[in-house]
Parts: sequence; structure tokens; C-alpha cells
Amino acid sequence: MIETKMHNILIVDFSLYKESLKKIFLEKGYKVVLCESAFDAMAKLKAIDFDLVVSEIELPGDNAFDLYNYITRNYPYIPTIMTTEKNMDFFFDRIFQEGIGNVLCKPLKKEEILNLAEKLITKKNIFGLENYIKDISDHNKIRINSSRQIKRAVETVIE
Repeated sequence: MIETKMHNILIVDFSLYKESLKKIFLEKGYKVVLCESAFDAMAKLKAIDFDLVVSEIELPGDNAFDLYNYITRNYPYIPTIMTTEKNMDFFFDRIFQEGIGNVLCKPLKKEEILNLAEKLITKKNIFGLENYIKDISDHNKIRINSSRQIKRAVETVIE
């Protein structure tokens, strides 16, 4: 019997939603560590080897952008997923500027967060719309350079 590695996930969220996230990952067999601030997350990152960080964008004290930059500089091999309850457009320019590629809106869909987490941790099948849209037959590339382009890009995809 082949033993699989149990992956460690750090969830950084001050809201009660962190308990829902923890439950989702525990049910799938992940080890989960919780903390409520970027400062606490930085301390946990120094002490434990994590395979993924899931962080709320709006954190008390230091924000998740500070945390993201810290991870990028010191732990570039750890993938990150950012979450928010706000409309993505509110943060889009900052997200784009920072180069953050994985932002999900709460409430998260269980399958979506687990799928993305697995792809980021294993680094398998990360790219391609066929991983995110079922029954896709043909696709074109769309480049978005500013938040003003989102509406038109979405319309193009729907067409």
C-alpha cells in the first residue's frame, strides 16, 4: 500500500468563516492550522512547513497583501489563495498589481476550493479553461490589463 503525504494548509481569517474552511479541508484529509492575522501567519510559516495558504484579503493589522508579499519573498514555493466577501472589482487593481492569480469570493463552493487547492499543491493541470468550465469545446485567450476590461471580457466569454 502506498502512503500519501498529508498536506498542511494555513488558513488566515479572522471571521467565523474560517471554521467552515477548516471543516472542508479536514473532511478531505488535509491538516489545517488556523490564525487570524498576517503577523500570526508569518510566525506560523517560520515554524511549520505548509503546502498552501488560504487567506482573507482584509485582515486586522497587516493586510493579506503584506502577507502575500512576505510569502512570495520568503516562501515562493507555497501557493496562495486569497478570499473575500466583497466584490472582486473592489480589489482588482491591487490584485493585478501584486500578481495574485487565485482570488475566490465567499461563500466558497466546496468543490471549487478543493479543486484549486489540489491543483496548486500538486502543480498538476493548473492551466486551461477546461479545468474550470465543464463541457468546453473551444476557447480563445483574453488578456485583462485593468479592471475596466473585466465586463467586456466576461461578455466575450459568455458569447
